[in-house]
Amino acid sequence: MPQSGEGPTREDMENGFLKLHAIAEVREKDPSKPTRTLEALFEFRKDTGYLYTAALLCETGLLLVEKYGSLAGGCVTPAVALGGALTERILKEMDTSLVIREV
Repeated sequence: MPQSGEGPTREDMENGFLKLHAIAEVREKDPSKPTRTLEALFEFRKDTGYLYTAALLCETGLLLVEKYGSLAGGCVTPAVALGGALTERILKEMDTSLVIREV
C-alpha cells in the first residue's frame, strides 16, 4: 500500500482518464412498439482515482447546499438525493462529457 504522500505524479493524474460505456434496451409498455437500444459514453478527462475524487465530493456537497440548504435525517446516496442535477453539475463544472445515442 502507498504511504501518505505517495501515489501518482500530478502529470500522471492530469493525463489519466475514465471512460464509462453503457448499453440499454428500452422496452415500451405497449408490446406493439419496438425495443430501442441506447448507447452512452461518460468520459472523465482526468484521473478519477485521486484527482477527481475530491472534486466529485466537493461538487456533490455544493449541490446539496444549493438544492436543500440542509438535510434532516435519513441516509441516501448522492444519485438518489440529487438525481440528474448532479450529472448536470459534473458536466458543467468538470472536464467531462456525456453522449447518449440511439443505435
